[in-house]
Amino acid sequence: MSHYDNCRPGFCGICGQAEGYCVHTLTELNEQVDGDHYKKLVIQPAEYSYRNDLNWHQGEVIKYVTRYKDKNGKVDLQKAIHLLKMLIELEYDSS
Repeated sequence: MSHYDNCRPGFCGICGQAEGYCVHTLTELNEQVDGDHYKKLVIQPAEYSYRNDLNWHQGEVIKYVTRYKDKNGKVDLQKAIHLLKMLIELEYDSS
């Protein structure tokens, strides 16, 4: 049974998008290596970052802040802070 079974034919029962446009059918977003801290989210950090054209630093900050409660706690928050400091240096302190 797929998530299309509980909705209008050709449309996703989760997001309502037409088949082929629904992110819930993207195979790689439905799989996760080591854990489930991303799969249980409404939108995964990788997809959010991609769809919003974020740079690497921005995407990594979102990833670490999103998962810290389910994975590495304080360490993930420290990583996010470090990446934010790097981004500030690259964007504002470079000559």
